[in-house]
Amino acid sequence: MKRKIFIFVIILLCFGSFTYAGDQIVSEFGNIFQIVREKFNNREVMFFKVNKLPLKDLYSGLVNDNTSYLDYLLVNYGNIDFEEFSKIDDPQKLQEKFIEELKNNKKFTGLLKDLSHFYLNKNDKKRQVVSLDRLLEIAVKFFAVTNINKDGKYIMHICVGMNLIKETEEKRLPHVEAFSFNSIMADMHRKGSILGNLSDILEKLYKIKFGIDKDKRLLRAQGAILMLMRENPKLKRLLLKEYKKRKDYLPFVVKINN
Repeated sequence: MKRKIFIFVIILLCFGSFTYAGDQIVSEFGNIFQIVREKFNNREVMFFKVNKLPLKDLYSGLVNDNTSYLDYLLVNYGNIDFEEFSKIDDPQKLQEKFIEELKNNKKFTGLLKDLSHFYLNKNDKKRQVVSLDRLLEIAVKFFAVTNINKDGKYIMHICVGMNLIKETEEKRLPHVEAFSFNSIMADMHRKGSILGNLSDILEKLYKIKFGIDKDKRLLRAQGAILMLMRENPKLKRLLLKEYKKRKDYLPFVVKINN
């Protein structure tokens, strides 16, 4: 009888520790995420912010090295209604309502729990497998040619919200998307960027006349950029370098074919 009770207690403890590992990050939302209201050029603007955590914090290594990753998940899967928040004047009540909405968002909290679980349980091998080709396919869609200026030059954006993911990906891979965006942004903000000057990529487009009609020209140029970036060895090298840094806790595994 004592042996049965002992085994039962161990099972409860193991189950409890697993649940704790997944849920714990939700209690940190108030420290990690912030909604800010500021004035720019006499106009009120509201935006999200991912705060860096003190080094002693359990999640400092995860959050501080992946602010763009979390920002991407927040913007694209947080489903925050800015119009509703604009009605709240008090900054503290605004923040409290913001965090409450995030905690009630099952999709968003689920994504953060997955990330938290593998960060705290690095030996757990039950992760989604993604091919390198699939990773590259998603990463190139952050290089969006959005317009043509008055001089006929292409304008390209790399943006958390302004990208081609929603328009082209029927089956979404949130963590792969967030990792790709985080990798590109990290490279853009460091000295000795692997990708280098992206205007060199745009210059290649001018070698071909893509059309007289502006919309058709823009669409064809976007397709060309996707292919150029897909075959760009620097992008592949960047993704593999960033993956190597984070592979211990990412919720997916990249399958690399030799």
